[in-house]
Amino acid sequence: MKNIFKSGITGNTLKLIALITMVLDHIGYYFASELDYGVLLVLRWLGRMSMPIYTYLVVQGFFYTKDFKKYVGRMFVLAMITQASVSLVGYIGFRVTEMYYPQVCNSLNVLFTYTIALLVLRLLHERIIIKKWDYTKNMSVRILLAIILCSVTVVVPMDYSYIGLVLTVLFYFIEKYKTKYLVWTEGFRKGIGQYIKFDDSKVVKTIYIFALLLALVALAPAEPYPIPVILAIIPLALYNGERGNKSKILKYGYYLTFPLQHVLLYSLAIIFVLT
Repeated sequence: MKNIFKSGITGNTLKLIALITMVLDHIGYYFASELDYGVLLVLRWLGRMSMPIYTYLVVQGFFYTKDFKKYVGRMFVLAMITQASVSLVGYIGFRVTEMYYPQVCNSLNVLFTYTIALLVLRLLHERIIIKKWDYTKNMSVRILLAIILCSVTVVVPMDYSYIGLVLTVLFYFIEKYKTKYLVWTEGFRKGIGQYIKFDDSKVVKTIYIFALLLALVALAPAEPYPIPVILAIIPLALYNGERGNKSKILKYGYYLTFPLQHVLLYSLAIIFVLT
């Protein structure tokens, strides 16, 4: 345990935590009618941690991807595959047992929210969208496109909708300005340094974690299980900024889990009801 707190956890470990908690959440959802209430509550509580961790990973991907178009393209394709998988198995389940179809198919999955959020981040990050135009025209285009994209998350039913978008934007600004802590000016550091010795890196880390916590607290009121959302600060604070194993098997296995978990869990729930 001491080694974990000292060395931190890699991006792959963070993904694994998000993946496990997400699957636990969906186990609770698909088998809600068959589970003891206490077990159901534990599964859904743990599952609430996955969304903020995934959101943070999406923002990390935005900053470190070598090709934004491929990154957002993969997100959109995965969103389409996941939605098609859920809709297909949901339709079959509804025809056979009349269970869950309206609930699982009445909105777009959260990957669509992330796709839109990534486009908004691009507009925030890039000042020049159209090279032939000056800064003022580009600013007008950026604002207009951002308003349209934000409106989509409000008008079109999708998981976490504008809440997911807002949290993504908050994480973006926290990541972008994490080392630019304005309170600790050079003069103040020199002045207080005469009396107190402190490590700048720890100050940055502390402010960074505090900012993440505030962002999660802002999300909590919109959640049915707010406490676990805030507890996501623990794995996020332990993230050491390293990617970890670069295995393609892990990479694509991570992507494929999104659609496959719904197909598997929904199918098992249908079989369980029929038997």
